[in-house]
Amino acid sequence: MVFVLILFSGRKKEKGSGQPAREWLILSVAYAGLILFSLWNYRHLPMLDFRPYDVGTVIKEAMEIPDDAPGDEYETILVYKNLDDGREQEFSLADYPKDTIQWKFVSSDSKLIKKGYAPPIHDFAIMDEYGNNLVEGILADPDYTLLMITKDMEKANPQALEQAGQWSDLELLADDFTFMAVSASTTEAVQAISSSLGLPYPFLAGDEIMLKTMVRSNPGFMLISDGIVLEKWGFRDFPSLSELDPTLLEKLENAAAPISEEEQLLMEAGVYEGFSFGILEFSSYVPDLIYKKGASAIEKGVIISFILGIGVLIALAGLISPIEL
Repeated sequence: MVFVLILFSGRKKEKGSGQPAREWLILSVAYAGLILFSLWNYRHLPMLDFRPYDVGTVIKEAMEIPDDAPGDEYETILVYKNLDDGREQEFSLADYPKDTIQWKFVSSDSKLIKKGYAPPIHDFAIMDEYGNNLVEGILADPDYTLLMITKDMEKANPQALEQAGQWSDLELLADDFTFMAVSASTTEAVQAISSSLGLPYPFLAGDEIMLKTMVRSNPGFMLISDGIVLEKWGFRDFPSLSELDPTLLEKLENAAAPISEEEQLLMEAGVYEGFSFGILEFSSYVPDLIYKKGASAIEKGVIISFILGIGVLIALAGLISPIEL
């Protein structure tokens, strides 16, 4: 700020060499561009993702600690009491008194003096209602797992939560697809909102900080296969099943039709627990799903058009004769 003050103090000594109209236009465009860019990143996922769950991350590798990685370093402080004068004094492990006649041990304390290596992902845990961590199974699954992540159910977009019900039903049609909803909200809040919205899928539990690190959108979606993050979406950009394939909803309605008495008897006998029609492979939809950008593509196009249009105005402003503002 010192150098800014120097420039500010001499601002009236220099004569302007540019055209005020053009300078104000460039400055206004710069501010408008920054505001639009910030709003776009707020409404969608960040254009540049520096968090550990970015697209392409091999989660298992990001959780590992190398064999040669430095560990935490601690300093142990020993407190002894001098029996002659009653004063207490601190010592390290290298110089603590050996004379037990003059010194009496009082306490010890370990302080972290240097943090060791911490893997980029160290808190990945998704728990079911019984407290079982499902992460190992998710990372080992060669098929596709779609995680719907909401750090706070009470603040989540209700339309997105309802639309996710179609994706949970997709498990009936595809053997290579699993839908999981994860929330950091309390069990009471999850049950209340699920009941009010009529959500057909259960919720798993995850730490709020972990979920915010994975996807900032509420809710957000993450597609994982073989432990690799294939793509992430904010709820504004995640397509519905009908957008992905108009025939899927009809297929789901047929799959959700009541089962026959014979099938019901087989289920009650424990011959099988449920149906998976397996009439489609989700892998065939993955390329289209990944490249569908939804609202973000539209808004990005608007921003680019705006910038190009302003660029033309700036070029034209160079032809404007100097105007004192």
